[in-house]
Amino acid sequence: MIKKKLVGLAGVLLLVAGGASAYAGTSYSGTESPTLPGGNGSAYSSSQIKASTLSADLLMNATQGYNIDVRTENVGGGNASAWARNVTGGTTRSIPSSQQVGSQVQLKFSADLFSPTTVINYRWRSN
Repeated sequence: MIKKKLVGLAGVLLLVAGGASAYAGTSYSGTESPTLPGGNGSAYSSSQIKASTLSADLLMNATQGYNIDVRTENVGGGNASAWARNVTGGTTRSIPSSQQVGSQVQLKFSADLFSPTTVINYRWRSN
């Protein structure tokens, strides 16, 4: 009886761990649409666990015609990578990502100084 419970518990743990690792940066996020404040404002993506040393991938769907800058950084700040400059809608970009494997990372978006507030639309993966 105890053995069956342990085997069942082990199976549940494997399913939970497998589900978590499948979204460990190797799968694209769902579509995200945060508001990016104008005047050099910032917005952040959801977070993912970095699974490899590759650059992050960004599928930028819409920026309402404005250029924005994007970089990766650890959640809570720190260990920020170089900015990918002048990202616009309808583009796919590799974003430099210097964070260590296993780190919880996010994208930071930055508007240009004279840009108005805009809604951006994208999907991403940290790799």
